[in-house]
Amino acid sequence: MVQLMINYINKNNIELRIDEKDIDGDYPFIKAIESNNIKLVELILNYAIDNNIILKVNENDINNISEINTDIIMLLNKNKNKNKIDITYSDNSKFLERIK
Repeated sequence: MVQLMINYINKNNIELRIDEKDIDGDYPFIKAIESNNIKLVELILNYAIDNNIILKVNENDINNISEINTDIIMLLNKNKNKNKIDITYSDNSKFLERIK
């Protein structure tokens, strides 16, 4: 379903503001991460890459890093290393502990 929406958006040159907060103050990418929805994380990431958007992730915005799927952590780290994601780490970073 989400892939169909992305296809429609791309076909009709509609711009998604995936790097902005919603009315609840949440970023779509962060919500996908917190929900452990790897397919949605990949879809948002691929949309960002295709549209030259560098996703910004502040570790302090992620509520449950210890519960996030390891595959998502590795995907974030891999794309950070390719300069597709800008990650701001907190002091005593739990994120960095997870990628060691």
